[in-house]
Amino acid sequence: MAIIQQLAGKRFTVVLSAKPLYSEDGQITAAVTVFEDVTAHVNMQNSLMESEERLKMAQRIAHVGSWEYCVNEDRAIWSEELFHIFGLPPGKFGPNAQRICG
Repeated sequence: MAIIQQLAGKRFTVVLSAKPLYSEDGQITAAVTVFEDVTAHVNMQNSLMESEERLKMAQRIAHVGSWEYCVNEDRAIWSEELFHIFGLPPGKFGPNAQRICG
């Protein structure tokens, strides 16, 4: 990924792909380069990360957690604060029904 700035000052985040072109005898004679503007995607990712951090901070301050349970997968997704509330090391998933009942 690279950031390109126009003379007018506008900046773009781009992904660069390049491929050499060969002659019949195997010599590189040219290259094809593609610049893909991913500025909107990067901005959206940054906004999402900022929003997640604000949620974590709010849960930490209020000392509340959240969770989601996926019945089909018997998988619980806990917020970081919920792990802290129960005195458990933070992980990706919380306990599932099999672990609790089995």
